[in-house]
Amino acid sequence: DTLLALEARLPRGVPTTDAPLVLCVGRVVPNKAIEDVLVAFHVLKTYHLPSASLMLVGAPQFAAYQSMLNRLVEDLGLVDVSFLGRVRAAELAALYRRADVLLCLSRHEGFCAPLLEAMTFSLPVVAVNGTAIGETLGGAGCLLDERSPTLIAEAMLAVIADTDLREQLIARGHVRLRDLDPDISAARMLHHISAVI
Repeated sequence: DTLLALEARLPRGVPTTDAPLVLCVGRVVPNKAIEDVLVAFHVLKTYHLPSASLMLVGAPQFAAYQSMLNRLVEDLGLVDVSFLGRVRAAELAALYRRADVLLCLSRHEGFCAPLLEAMTFSLPVVAVNGTAIGETLGGAGCLLDERSPTLIAEAMLAVIADTDLREQLIARGHVRLRDLDPDISAARMLHHISAVI
């Protein structure tokens, strides 16, 4: 099993059970605001879900930034955090299937592929609005206008614990994926072009 193989190489202290799992996917670079992810996760774990774990997928680009993040993990006393670096496609798919929420707190993004990947695997998204994130989600995620760690933690808790909300977000994600289907988009564009010709 792919996820079991991935879990076998995780550091000690990372739960491999059905405990709530927060997933963050993207290069480990400053614009991804990984420090904000860690602080929001700390609030979630301290005040709401003590059994939760956080897995971050993505290659570190700057040694100094990764060192700062490692120190922050230590300062916050977080034991259920794993920086996985690059993973194989099958491992990433297994993580999307296993996770309870995808967290995206980037300060700026283009068209954010992990948001669509999460929707593909019926994984709800919590994100902070900015640049193209809101446009990419198209109403299919829990989109926040503030970077408050408390608000982000409460949004993650709601997505994890509220079954009705989860189902709504998953359904919206499937609709959003259909909206972005290349064949449907091409047909829509041809229809609009022919209307003005």
